[in-house]
Amino acid sequence: MRRFTLFVLACLVSVFAWPKVGSVAGPRPEGIEVVRDEASFGAKGELTTVDFENLPADASSCPVIPLQERIDNPLVQDGVVFNDPYCLTTGYCSSPTCPTANIVLSLNQGATITLPSRNRGVLVQIEGIGDVPFVLEVEDRVGRTVSVEETGILFGTLVLGFRSAPGIAQIRVARVGPTPPDCPVAPCGPLVLSRLSFESR
Repeated sequence: MRRFTLFVLACLVSVFAWPKVGSVAGPRPEGIEVVRDEASFGAKGELTTVDFENLPADASSCPVIPLQERIDNPLVQDGVVFNDPYCLTTGYCSSPTCPTANIVLSLNQGATITLPSRNRGVLVQIEGIGDVPFVLEVEDRVGRTVSVEETGILFGTLVLGFRSAPGIAQIRVARVGPTPPDCPVAPCGPLVLSRLSFESR
């Protein structure tokens, strides 16, 4: 009788413990997906594109040239916040450096891009940096992070996309360079952004 009672108690313990075991062993939420072209991004919702054509072609948040126009730092464009620890600058990138001549925004190492809360993912388009390597740190809205190392395309456009079910919160320019022998230690110039698109929920 005592053995039977112990057996019943053991069965009850295992039954009550099962939901806990299941929650631990169950599938974890997906992380941040990295895509490297617009087709793979596969936006299903509304896509908002932010470019810098409405900004002066030669401006800075801390102008040093007489009569140079000033832009804000942080800079807000369509709900996206660009923040630089030094100075945000714009410039005109002509062809063939940028395949489609346009106004670009330069982000120094340590700069951040903060996205609106209700998004499914973001695409960034990088031009005009040649074949300089760089690292982006991406954080989603539940605190998961991914570090992505890439290299710019000489006379071309690099597209990087980031998707997460809770949405992307922020992108940080973690490193630009090095590019020996001209710049053996990062940072080696700014990261140049020609446009950004985010998918709304």
